[in-house]
Amino acid sequence: MRPEVWLPIKESGLVSALLPNLEDEVLDINMVQRMTDSGKGQVQNTVIVGKDGYIGLGEGKDVQVAGHQEGIDKAKLNLFKINRGCGSWDAAADSPHMPTSHGRGGSVRIVLMPAPGLGIAQRHCKKVMDMAGIKDIWTRLSVPRGQLELRHATYNALLNTIT
Repeated sequence: MRPEVWLPIKESGLVSALLPNLEDEVLDINMVQRMTDSGKGQVQNTVIVGKDGYIGLGEGKDVQVAGHQEGIDKAKLNLFKINRGCGSWDAAADSPHMPTSHGRGGSVRIVLMPAPGLGIAQRHCKKVMDMAGIKDIWTRLSVPRGQLELRHATYNALLNTIT
């Protein structure tokens, strides 16, 4: 008997066709030192894509500040489904929670714990959690450095919910 094999999706257009209601949001925009042939500098952007239990993070570069299509495409290719359900008796059926998970981004370490009825504790994690569809979470941080590292740590903690 042959085991089931999952092949990765290599085109962002397929993700758009399978999940048409995905939302995207730019988390960070930075100027890059490198110059292009025409003499313009490049802009690096970090984009998050998600909706209702699906989330993806991608980084891209472009000459224009408004051009973040490469980041969106990379985020769609990094899309995954979050395992939700904390097993708490306090959790309402209409507000899904997630199990406790740990994540790391750079020097920032984060622990995400379900907290029914409390809302999102960390304001910098709010965009990532809103895109993931999680409304009630408690966070514990160690070495809070930068906002982008914190968002990467939150994304990695959500990635660790996959078994």
